[in-house]
Parts: sequence; structure tokens; C-alpha cells
Amino acid sequence: GEAACLLALGVFLGCLRMLAVRASHEALTSTRVRVLNMRALNRVTAFKEVVWGYCNAGMLEPLLTIAGSEQVTSHQLLVNLFQLAGLFSWLYLIYDAFDISDVQQEFSYRKMDSSKVSWLRISGRKVRRE
Repeated sequence: GEAACLLALGVFLGCLRMLAVRASHEALTSTRVRVLNMRALNRVTAFKEVVWGYCNAGMLEPLLTIAGSEQVTSHQLLVNLFQLAGLFSWLYLIYDAFDISDVQQEFSYRKMDSSKVSWLRISGRKVRRE
């Protein structure tokens, strides 16, 4: 039962990682035009910060359970360690998907002259009228 669920989770995470590597390879080798929507990038970054905060808050529960119990059984310790491992995996996935380079790239893209880069079109850019 539990071993099969753990194996299924491992296979699922492995498939996700494989798909991410494949999508990254296809995106870097493709010659089609890419649209960068700055509003969507900011919205995703804000969502990432909220989820990141919840995951960090969730890590306190198993740590406090392990540290606060006077008599911790091996079963309780194992369950709490697996819960911590699950939270660490979520933190890794979130960090891997939305690292700080996404936010830093926004400023680089805003300054970039998209007419010099044929494969990039930036949407959501406010046009200054003089």
C-alpha cells in the first residue's frame, strides 16, 4: 500500500522532471516567435510567493511535533519525517519553477529593444507617447 504510493509519487515526479527538461530543450531550439506577457509573469510571481509562504509555514508543524513530544514513537517520527520530505520536495519544485531569475529577467526584457531580437515579442508593455 504505502510503498506503492511512494513509488507512484516517485514515478510521477520523475515524469514531471522529464517533461520539464524536454519542454526546455524544445523552447531553446525552436525558431518560432515567443510572446512574453509581463502581467502574467508578475501574477505568477505573486502566486509563487503565497505558495512559498504556506509551504514554509507548513514545515513548522512536523518540526514542532518532533521537538515538542517527550515520547516520540518511531512511527510518529517516521510519519513526520516523510511529511518534512514531502514539504521539501514541494519547496524544490516551486523554487525550480519560479526562481528569482524570472523577476530579474522582467527588468532585462523591459529594457531590451525587441526589434533587434527577431524571436521575441513582449506583450503587456506600456507604450510611452510623447
